[in-house]
Amino acid sequence: MKNRTFKSLATILFIGFFVASFASINITDGAEGSFIIKGTIVSINTTTDQVVVKAEVGNNLSLVAGHEIDLTIYKIGDHVIIECSNDGVIKSINKKE
Repeated sequence: MKNRTFKSLATILFIGFFVASFASINITDGAEGSFIIKGTIVSINTTTDQVVVKAEVGNNLSLVAGHEIDLTIYKIGDHVIIECSNDGVIKSINKKE
């Protein structure tokens, strides 16, 4: 009985740490309905307005630039801070110093 309880507790803790690791990929809450990403541009497609950013912790995120965003001033390797909506549309992007 103790062995089964220990396995259940260990499983719950493992799942908790797994979920917490995704929560800490350096994405923070921005304004309501948006979040902030700090990372490096991995690829840019100015035809489709798609940007892939590697978050500082290492996860790649594929985002789409909003209509007011000019991607031509950015290049692969730029360190950026991006605010985007929950559906992955970039609201603002700035080079990180």
